[in-house]
Order: sequence, then C-alpha cells, then structure tokens
Amino acid sequence: MMTIKPLIRDNIALNAHPKGVSKTLKIKLKKFKIFQISQKNHSTS
Repeated sequence: MMTIKPLIRDNIALNAHPKGVSKTLKIKLKKFKIFQISQKNHSTS
C-alpha cells in the first residue's frame, strides 16, 4: 500500500511539469514494475 501513494503524487507532479519530471518518473515506474513483478513471483512461489 505504501508504494501506491507516492506514485499518485508523482503522477500529479508529472501532469504539472511533464518535461522536468518525466525522466525521473520513468525510472520510478520501471522500478515499481520490477518491484510488482518480484512481489508476484514471491507470493506464488
């Protein structure tokens, strides 16, 4: 649950400053996706 709130905040920031924030946001989203996949793999095994 804790990882979702910062993501929403980052989406708001992205809408406010698309060019400035997009690069860091892409990295965050990539990390978040990797985290989600690892969580799924962990819960199934």
